[in-house]
Amino acid sequence: ENTEGLYVGVEHYIGMEGDPKAAAESVMIITRFGAERIVRYAFDYAVANDRKKVTFAHKANILKYTQG
Repeated sequence: ENTEGLYVGVEHYIGMEGDPKAAAESVMIITRFGAERIVRYAFDYAVANDRKKVTFAHKANILKYTQG
């Protein structure tokens, strides 16, 4: 449903040097509920499919609040 992440459609133009559409900005929406839902699904999938481990990756050095 695209209720989280970059595809929620929260974006707008940023005016620069007299050009009202010089740049655009998109907002990423990440909720604790959504993140926990993904983690739970991954673990449930691993258990159901006899997987021994689940690997997660993140980009905490730059995106501290949404990807860390």
